Amino acid sequence: MTAFAISEGPGQFSDPRSIGAVIAAIAGGAWAVFTYFDKKNEKSPSAPNVTADHGSVAAGRDITEPVTIGLDEQKVGQELRKAQEPLRDELERLAAQVARDKGVEVAPLRAVLVKLGEAGVKDEDIPKRLDEKADELLKLRAENDQLRRGPPALAAIAEEVQALLDKGEFDDARRALARGREASRALRIDASRYEAAFLAQEARVDDLQLAYRAAAAKYAEAATLVAPFDTEQQWRFLLGQVGELTKQGDEFGDNAALAEAIGITRRCLVLARVRKDRSTGPGPR
Repeated sequence: MTAFAISEGPGQFSDPRSIGAVIAAIAGGAWAVFTYFDKKNEKSPSAPNVTADHGSVAAGRDITEPVTIGLDEQKVGQELRKAQEPLRDELERLAAQVARDKGVEVAPLRAVLVKLGEAGVKDEDIPKRLDEKADELLKLRAENDQLRRGPPALAAIAEEVQALLDKGEFDDARRALARGREASRALRIDASRYEAAFLAQEARVDDLQLAYRAAAAKYAEAATLVAPFDTEQQWRFLLGQVGELTKQGDEFGDNAALAEAIGITRRCLVLARVRKDRSTGPGPR
């Protein structure tokens, strides 16, 4: 029996003061029942709706293992190399045959084949193109043979270049050739300087024999030789030419020689001004 009693008769309570307690008890039990069933009926979050169309692949909640999507690059690379083996073998045989026929090394021909492939040359055109490049290798060899008989500095570079070409190391050969070009320029400057010095001495000998016109011509030639690399020496040789022409005019009454001397003197003044500007730099503006 509870703390309160409900009478057997309809609508009668044994203790009217317990009505509020009864209502509270009933309300509390009803709320407990309601919340219990409400939680049971709550919907769990729905799984994402994953679909696929146009031949694609959809991964839903039932996939629990790692999935690899795309190509296996390593496997594809192996397959490509395997598929290209017959072509590589054919090109290797072609390079070896051309090398034997032309008398050149096979290594540079392999390097040429790489460039032909990168350029997208058609397969049917490759033999002809490779044959042409072999001819170029022969020309390079002949030219290097000539350079090896030249000045020691150039001969050493020519030998280095040929060794690099025979190994197919074209980039290194190009760098060696650039060094050879610089060495040749230095030799050319020295050669021009020496030649100009000899010309000036010939002019002095002509002067001793009163051959002023011939002496002036030799000074002019000497000035032309050194002009590309030595402005000061060019100026000195031109002054020598002026001196010889002046003597020609004074001693032989050659007015044309004097007029020519005046024109060259003006040129010398221009050169002197240019040389001064280069040595002092631009002045204030």
